[in-house]
Amino acid sequence: MPAHISGTGDIVRQRFAVTYDYAVAFTRDCFHPRNGTLAAVMAAGAGSRARCLVFLDMGVMEGHPGLSDAISAYFHTRADVPALTRAPIPLPGGGGEE
Repeated sequence: MPAHISGTGDIVRQRFAVTYDYAVAFTRDCFHPRNGTLAAVMAAGAGSRARCLVFLDMGVMEGHPGLSDAISAYFHTRADVPALTRAPIPLPGGGGEE
């Protein structure tokens, strides 16, 4: 490789596309143990060793104080969803707080 590049090389433009395929589900009480909607969505693309990690907006947690426990209970009581790797991880919300 030369020590100095003069900048007179050829420029080639290339393009690629990425296709996304995902499910959108509408339900209520998503984490109620008898609600199978989330399990059905997750089963559609999960492998036999699938695991799940949940991040939870702290603002949502404040508005729904039992949500983190409900999520943990959902994953621990249903055999048809991937294993939850740990309790939901709280994250600062996107409400402009820095």
